[in-house]
Amino acid sequence: MPNADASAPTVVRCRWAGTDKLMVAYHDKEWGVPERNSRKLWETLMLEGFQAGLSWSTILNKRVAFRKGFAGFDPEKVARFGARDIRRLLADPGIVRSRAKIEATIGGAKIYCDMLEHGVKFSTFCWSFTDGKPIEGDGKTVLASTPLSEKISKAGPPWDDVIPVIRALIEAAPDRVIWASDWPHPVSTAQPPNEADLIELLYRATHDDAERQRILVDNPARLFGF
Repeated sequence: MPNADASAPTVVRCRWAGTDKLMVAYHDKEWGVPERNSRKLWETLMLEGFQAGLSWSTILNKRVAFRKGFAGFDPEKVARFGARDIRRLLADPGIVRSRAKIEATIGGAKIYCDMLEHGVKFSTFCWSFTDGKPIEGDGKTVLASTPLSEKISKAGPPWDDVIPVIRALIEAAPDRVIWASDWPHPVSTAQPPNEADLIELLYRATHDDAERQRILVDNPARLFGF
């Protein structure tokens, strides 16, 4: 009697999936699958933040605990987390106990809610960078960078192509946007930008003096005590 699986298609997986059941399931059912749900996209972004310096398999093995600790990654609930919740999370061995990452996640929830209040859906915002379409590779080439990722950094003055991004950030979180620089550009490998050009860009990207005052003076003073 023939084997029932003999005609089943062979699943070709990326090498990074390995043999770990969680990684294989993630590869087959989640990785590369377009996601349009704002909450799920936000959860993934927050977990990516926790992954910094670690492996994705570590995060996957802790994802259930993360979801429990962060109220199912409901941004409205996480945005209300306070000092007691931070202490609770720092004592939870099931997650990555990094105060900076925990506080960044709470801050990310507040930004998510700010965006929603201003009529900006997180999913729409994320997909706007690719015109709502997935970017597909050839399955063979491993890219260290892409034209999309380099567009902003290499466009050069007057950088008109980044104005829609700046406007989206201002409209999403007007009380949290600041204008910063890494002057004197210690890690720059190219010709550093002219500071005057950057100030001109801010002037063109903002609507009026009140908005510039908020970005340059009021927001930094409130957020960082400058």
